[in-house]
Amino acid sequence: MKTLKKIVAGVTLSAAFVGASQAAAVANTYFLTPSFGAGTELDYSFSDAPGNAGDTFVDDFIVTTVPSSTTDWLAFLAWADLVPNANGGSSPSVAFTGFSLLDLLGNSYPFAASDFSASQIDGLALVGSGTYDLQITGTVLVDGGSFSGVAASNIPEPQSLALALAALCGVASVRRKRA
Repeated sequence: MKTLKKIVAGVTLSAAFVGASQAAAVANTYFLTPSFGAGTELDYSFSDAPGNAGDTFVDDFIVTTVPSSTTDWLAFLAWADLVPNANGGSSPSVAFTGFSLLDLLGNSYPFAASDFSASQIDGLALVGSGTYDLQITGTVLVDGGSFSGVAASNIPEPQSLALALAALCGVASVRRKRA
């Protein structure tokens, strides 16, 4: 009986140890709020510290472009934040494994231009107006590893915005006259 208890205790401890040593998969979703950038673009910035060393991550950054009758572009750049290493230099704290751009229905948008490495990724996609999910995946290399990034999207030129505002004012005045 004592032998059976020792076996059960050993199996339980082994299972607990194996379960604790497995890396976690971390999933985060962020809704990016734009600020008006230089000229005719919206700027977004983002960062994340997705977990501990060995964890994998899938981060979704939700971006909404301005309604427009023309083709819009969405560009982004993300980089691994650096940490000091044993040689006195610095090393990336995360390693990127992929990225994609999806609409909310799950349709993928190809990048017209992109660059990918374990420590930096960037891309430019031609999109219509709407809401998009920039998905970045990777592995955390050190505890507290993090990455940062920026994104930008074009906005219609001022004449288009003025025309849209005039149309809205016209609709409002017609509704007011009817009421």
